[in-house]
Amino acid sequence: MNAVNTSSNNPNIIKGLISLSRWKEQLYLVSLTFLGGLVAYGVHNTPLDWRIFVVALANFLTVTFAFMINDMEDAEDDAAHPISAKRNPITNGTLDLKTAWIACGVVVIVALGLFFLGGGIVLAIGILNLILSFLYSWKPVRLKSSTIGLDIVSHTLMLGGLLPLAGYFIYTNEVHPAIVLVSVATILASTYGQLYNQARDFDADKKAGIKNVTIRVGKQNAFILMYGAIAVAVVCGVFGVIQIGLPDWFLPVVGISIVIGLVMTFLFIRTDASGKPPLDITGRLQSGFLIALNLVLAFWVLWAMGIKLG
Repeated sequence: MNAVNTSSNNPNIIKGLISLSRWKEQLYLVSLTFLGGLVAYGVHNTPLDWRIFVVALANFLTVTFAFMINDMEDAEDDAAHPISAKRNPITNGTLDLKTAWIACGVVVIVALGLFFLGGGIVLAIGILNLILSFLYSWKPVRLKSSTIGLDIVSHTLMLGGLLPLAGYFIYTNEVHPAIVLVSVATILASTYGQLYNQARDFDADKKAGIKNVTIRVGKQNAFILMYGAIAVAVVCGVFGVIQIGLPDWFLPVVGISIVIGLVMTFLFIRTDASGKPPLDITGRLQSGFLIALNLVLAFWVLWAMGIKLG
C-alpha cells in the first residue's frame, strides 16, 4: 500500500481544497433546501426571502464538510486503489492534513453562522447535520461501516431529509403532512443513493474491511432494497407535492424539464451522478433526473420570489 502524504513539498492549496470539497458531486443537493422553503410557501403562504439562500449555502457547506472529512479519513484506504488515490487530494499529496483540518474548521464555523440566521430550529438541524457528517466518516465511530443500518440512517439524513427541513423551518414552526412526505421522499431517495454507491463499491469496500449494509445482506438483496426505496420515494414525493398546491404552469414545466434531462442523459452524459460508469439503468438516469429536478425547482423559486415582489 502506498503511504499517505501528510504534507506536500509544493502543495497547490487552492486546487487541493477545491478537490477535497468535491463540489461537483453534491452541488445538486442545494436544491433540496429550496424544496423545503417551497413547501412552507405553498402550505403556509409564507413568502420566500433572502434567508432561503443563506440556509441553502449553509447546507452546501455542511455537505461539503461531510465530503471533506470522508476523503481525509479514507486517505489511507484510497491509497490502495489507483482511481481513488488519483482523485483524493490527501492521498496524492496535493493537500496536507493540517491544512485540510483548518479548512474543515472554517467551513463549520461559517455554516453555523449561516444556520443561526435561519432561526433556532434551523440552527439545531444544522448542528445535527454537522455532527452526523463528522461521525459518518471519523474512524473512531465511522457510521459508514455500521452493520446495523446506521450507515444508511446517517447518510439519508445528511444528504436527504435534513436539507429540506432546514429550508422549511426558516418560515414556520408548524409541522405539515406535506413536509413530512417530502422529507421521507428525500430520505428514501438518499437510501437508494447510498445502497447504489455501496453496490458499486462492493469489492473495494469488502477489501478495505468496511462492513456496511450491502456487504452484510449481499449485493442482490441490496438491489432489491434500492429499487424499493426509489419506488416508495416517488410515491411519497408525488403525494407531498400535490398537497402544496401546484401552479398552472407546473406540469408543462415538469414535462419540458424531463425531456431536457433525458436528452442530456442519452446524448451527452455516459456516467452516473458521481461521474462513474453506471451499474444499471437507474444509474444512467441519475443525472437526467437531477437536471430535471433542479430546472423545475429553479423555475418554481423564481416564480415564488416574483409573487412576493409583484
